[in-house]
Amino acid sequence: GITFGEYMLPAMITMGVLMTCTQILAISVAAERENGELKRLAVLPVPAWAYVAAKCLANVALSGLNIVVLIGIGRLALGLSLPSEARSWALAALALLLTIGACTALGLAIGRCCPSSRAASGILTPIIIILQFVSGLFLPLSQLPAWMVHGFSVLPVRWSAELVREAFLPATAAIAEPTGAWETGKGLAVVAAWLVGGVVAAIIITRRDTVDR
Repeated sequence: GITFGEYMLPAMITMGVLMTCTQILAISVAAERENGELKRLAVLPVPAWAYVAAKCLANVALSGLNIVVLIGIGRLALGLSLPSEARSWALAALALLLTIGACTALGLAIGRCCPSSRAASGILTPIIIILQFVSGLFLPLSQLPAWMVHGFSVLPVRWSAELVREAFLPATAAIAEPTGAWETGKGLAVVAAWLVGGVVAAIIITRRDTVDR
């Protein structure tokens, strides 16, 4: 009872957040680092957190716009069914906010490590493509090898996509998950852990990077 479009909508939403908040952000930060923009920003009479806050707000705005456009097109152009319960929308909002936060922190950290925007693009593009395949965005996890599912479940992408699927799809869709049921608590815990780890990594890497000092 689930159409292909309804199954792919959560995947496209997760993919948009992943690419916007990690890949595009890391490339832009690496470009600012390479072009000397970070050095020029460092001499301005504004606190260092203002730069980070601006990047976070930009990611939230871009991701939010991406999500709204995808949902709008899915509903108006393709006639996809959307959740009718407040709990589903609350779960989707919580999962996406945690994902945006984790991906933004990782994007900032990776961007600071790359010597140029070209290097960042060359490193992240194949990684993002691989993650989409092994995390259940293009194929149901039940169709992937067990070692692949378990091995890449340590990363947040699989859990972010599953949480959004849980929010947007009916309860019967859980049969396509590896355990045959939604793992809400575990998924939220993994994504939240990556958020904390990403923030710590971004702080440490930024402090050790002396390009803007």
